[in-house]
Amino acid sequence: MHRIDTPTAQKDKFGAGKNGFTRGNPQTGIPATDLDDDYFDMLQEELAGVVEAAGTTLDKAKRNQLLTAMKALLLSRGHPFADIKADGAPAIAEALSNLGLVDGDGFVGRLLAPPFRLTASGTYNPSPEAKYALVVLQAAGGNGGNAPATGSGVVGIGVGGSAGGYAKFLVKISDITNFNYTVGVHASSSNAATVGGSTPFAELPAQVAQAQQFREPRLVHRRCNPVVLSAVMLQMPQQRH
Repeated sequence: MHRIDTPTAQKDKFGAGKNGFTRGNPQTGIPATDLDDDYFDMLQEELAGVVEAAGTTLDKAKRNQLLTAMKALLLSRGHPFADIKADGAPAIAEALSNLGLVDGDGFVGRLLAPPFRLTASGTYNPSPEAKYALVVLQAAGGNGGNAPATGSGVVGIGVGGSAGGYAKFLVKISDITNFNYTVGVHASSSNAATVGGSTPFAELPAQVAQAQQFREPRLVHRRCNPVVLSAVMLQMPQQRH
């Protein structure tokens, strides 16, 4: 691109090296600025280049192609990202990928619902949009047994029950083959040591379950439903006195 540079251009009109135009003044002998083919070719190609960069073919009958092209090439400040949305799903997916807002499976990261607690057995019903579930298991533990004194001068010592186990893992909804879960009952009150009930959550293919067993909890950008199962979650070993 260049400013007018014909011999009759007004020199430095907009600053040093920034020529402009003049209508001239016949009374003082100043001629009007002449135009040349270089200048008109420059204007034509600069403007046409913007339209063609947007993938549009020049059309002599249309007079809004430059504006349309600029809207297609630039983000809308009045309605941010509305132009990307209007371009459809492929454009949205590419934009999210360019911004690093999707994971390897192409899922967008957002929490669909606040955590909720499941305290009775039933069937887990994920939201239709959910791709992952963040599951937290908290066991109530087993109880200890008493050790009654067997005679005079004898002191009985009972071992306390074990603490409940804790597990947290992310599961892919599409990997779940059975959405039923069971919340095990707490250890019963008894003089003898008893164990807490076992609580399985859904069913996963063996290879997925094995991988999940060793996966450490981590924050991820994925669509997920958080699920918290409480009460007795894991079968505890029997406590003996």
